[in-house]
Amino acid sequence: MSDSNKSKTNLSRDEANQHADASAAEKRDVGLEESMSLWETTQSVLYAMLGVQKSKNAKRDFTKGKASHFIIIGIAFGILFVLVVAMCVSVILSLATS
Repeated sequence: MSDSNKSKTNLSRDEANQHADASAAEKRDVGLEESMSLWETTQSVLYAMLGVQKSKNAKRDFTKGKASHFIIIGIAFGILFVLVVAMCVSVILSLATS
């Protein structure tokens, strides 16, 4: 085999190894962050309730978040909000009437 053929073979092997390494790194990154954690989902729901969200986090929510998680946490915080407001109104009315 000539030197030019050896160098082409080595070059193609190096390219194949680099491609395989990059593919493995992508799979590893995707596997580690396949879905969002409970804390990340909760933060996203709270930011949505306030009406502020970074575009980077919004993209993450749409790509890695599960709709069912957002719905469950959103309903829970909605109920909690209504209960806190009702409790505050109840306390204020009881202080006003006494």
